[in-house]
Amino acid sequence: MYMAVFCAVRGNLPALTAVLDAVEERGIETVFNAGDSVGIFPWPNEVIALLQQRGIPTVQGVDDRITARFLRSSGRPLRDWSPNKRRAIAWSHTNTHSTNIEWLGTLPREYRVTLEGIDILLCHGAPSSAKEMLTPETSRTVFERQREMANARLILCGGSDEPFARQVEETLFVCPGGITGPYGARYAIVDTESAPWAATFHEAPYDAALVQRRMQETGLSAPRDP
Repeated sequence: MYMAVFCAVRGNLPALTAVLDAVEERGIETVFNAGDSVGIFPWPNEVIALLQQRGIPTVQGVDDRITARFLRSSGRPLRDWSPNKRRAIAWSHTNTHSTNIEWLGTLPREYRVTLEGIDILLCHGAPSSAKEMLTPETSRTVFERQREMANARLILCGGSDEPFARQVEETLFVCPGGITGPYGARYAIVDTESAPWAATFHEAPYDAALVQRRMQETGLSAPRDP
């Protein structure tokens, strides 16, 4: 079985479209979204509409939750974010339709499914919490504890902007990294037909200049610390 996963779209419609087109060209039908669908770029409603139209399993990221609850949010992580990031979240909240705000607020923290006998967990951050980030530098001890907590053979997680795959005992962790990669729209493909299972990371070209023009038109700028 082959499946694709992406995360941290953050309202970047051209990047999301590029990933979905690339995945479709590869003939992959099983696709997951590990959260942070909105939050920086100026297409929150269009991104949500496309995710809903395609029926892509999606979990709630930190940016999604803060965007949905912006008027009630006053603590961390807002205090830790740059002024650009706070302004982008505020813009996303103001310009996201109320029905989409409700959709963001009701997204699940995790999504579990069994495909071809494989127990899969989709989450943002880590199985224990959306706020706990797993990265390529995270210790094996932490991964072992998360594996025990998750009780799944395949864990697809978001949160980290850097992609990674980590095999821990019989469980494979895969994070695709933020969708706005240095050379294109980033996503991961997981191959469970190989032994051992493998994850590969890809970038699909998209019109980054269009994104920058739209950002300028709306008075937004991508923060350095997403």
